[in-house]
Amino acid sequence: MDVAIIGAGGITDVHLQNIDAIDDVDVVSVCDLNEGRAKAIAEPRGATTYTDHKEMFAGESFEALFVHLPPTAHTNQVAMAAERGIDVFLEKPLPLSMEKARKIGQAIDDGEIVCQVGYMFRYADIVERARHLVEGRNLTLIRGQWYSGVPELAWWKERNRSGGQVVTTTTHVYDLVRYFGGDVTEVSAYGSQTTVTDEIDFADTHAANIQHKGGVVSQVGSTCTLEDDRQVDLVLVGEEFRLALDFNERTVTGTLDGVDVYYQEPDRDYGAEQLEYFDEYTFHRRNDYDSEVRAFFDAVLAGDSSFVRSDYTDAIGTHELTMAVNESLDTGQPVSF
Repeated sequence: MDVAIIGAGGITDVHLQNIDAIDDVDVVSVCDLNEGRAKAIAEPRGATTYTDHKEMFAGESFEALFVHLPPTAHTNQVAMAAERGIDVFLEKPLPLSMEKARKIGQAIDDGEIVCQVGYMFRYADIVERARHLVEGRNLTLIRGQWYSGVPELAWWKERNRSGGQVVTTTTHVYDLVRYFGGDVTEVSAYGSQTTVTDEIDFADTHAANIQHKGGVVSQVGSTCTLEDDRQVDLVLVGEEFRLALDFNERTVTGTLDGVDVYYQEPDRDYGAEQLEYFDEYTFHRRNDYDSEVRAFFDAVLAGDSSFVRSDYTDAIGTHELTMAVNESLDTGQPVSF
């Protein structure tokens, strides 16, 4: 299967390691406004390079497309793929304009293509284990957190370009909250900016209370005030269970029916060369990205979107939630769905 890539930023290196590891999948073209970055990826693979995606679509033939772009860089890339029947792996975040995000969704539906959005935590072993443990039980409360610093990405630091931490990184926790708790009816958010005052133009800390349609209540807390640490956690409380998912230690701990629970994901040997590419992402234990990429190609080969755990329709629900959190932070009022 021939694959093209639009956007050659940091996450591209992560996905490339997993694409390269799959038999009969070849990267044939790379497009980025920075021609040097595109060539650095393309040349070792014998792929062509472009700085204009329209020229790439006109000059190349491929079956699948990976799109890795900041929110404001989304134009018609996905629509052009959908018109040609090309399946798309789309990294988050989606466009900050919900109107534009929904138009992309319409193009995907019209083209009847597979589109997976990069919410990699849905593929984590600890998430699969937790879902198995709570299946059929009454879930009442979810608490999630994302604690980190400020990435060295200029666009990330400006809310009108990134959507802020809510939309770019904490979105992964909001996605898990929806994955376990279901769709949302209302959110209220509170934030402050007291520590990181020069680098960013949005709240450096926020918390949100969320009401779900099925009655579940959830809370999400997030900060980008840390320098060297990053911690992601999720706690699930319900009928005779309390489970804590630690995405740094990759464990599920707690109690179920009065019995202690302890599960840790097995270590995986990725080799020194591959670890160099994943240094920034070690807290993911690296396998989540591999699993989501393989799920995408399985879906493409089968022509069946049910193979993916975060299709575009579902992902836009998470994106809508993060945009509502920002609205609530701005207005000080709850936002209903």
